[in-house]
Amino acid sequence: MKNYKLIHLIKEKIAISENGGCSFAELVATLENMILELEEVSTNLKNNLITEWWELEQLNAHILSQDNYESKLTDYLESHGDDINNAFTAIISLLDQALNNPSNAEGEATPIGNGWFICPFCTESWQVEAGSKFSICPSCNKKLLIKI
Repeated sequence: MKNYKLIHLIKEKIAISENGGCSFAELVATLENMILELEEVSTNLKNNLITEWWELEQLNAHILSQDNYESKLTDYLESHGDDINNAFTAIISLLDQALNNPSNAEGEATPIGNGWFICPFCTESWQVEAGSKFSICPSCNKKLLIKI
């Protein structure tokens, strides 16, 4: 799945924002671009992601239209923090669904013993963490189903 890394980047960007690493406005703009770049996800999933992003965009647009953006943002975070957190939680949940969907795998890795697998596309071998459902081939970056 080409989007595997992009989905992880979206989740990472949200985490960075939650830790103060980027502004709310920057996060909302970045989320829009990243969500629109997703190609190999269901239309329903993408529409749900856009719906959650749109709630954040509306709040951001309202805050940006006010004087003194930073103090208005603080006020809005205090009064609408639950709505914002719910939107982020919903986005992360939707992304996790995409990551854990077996239909998103590009193939199945071949087990060779002791937690090692071979990629059916490039014959690279690597060790997979026990209990993993999927793994990314370190050579060709294909998302592969892991069955033990």
